[in-house]
Amino acid sequence: MWMDQMRVWLFANLQLDPQAKTLTQAGQVINLTAKEFQILHKLMQKPEHILTREQLEESLYAWGEEIESNAIEVYIYQIRKKIGGQYIKTIRGLGYRMHQ
Repeated sequence: MWMDQMRVWLFANLQLDPQAKTLTQAGQVINLTAKEFQILHKLMQKPEHILTREQLEESLYAWGEEIESNAIEVYIYQIRKKIGGQYIKTIRGLGYRMHQ
């Protein structure tokens, strides 16, 4: 994964544009909710790192905002349904990371 001059994040056949808030997969636009987009963007920024549920929650919610206990898991599930399950790997007991 890398970022080109236009500041577009690439991973496998995924292309994420933070400015336009768009995701394309093999040239097809994939519609994501704002939270799903934020999670995928965070994961794509550091694809070789494992991000914990807490790290992902911190990037999504303001301090003091109430969070459902399984919110991140639900968002990850929804993202996987839209782009395919092979891109986000669950590291049991640790968190999530991008996977090719």
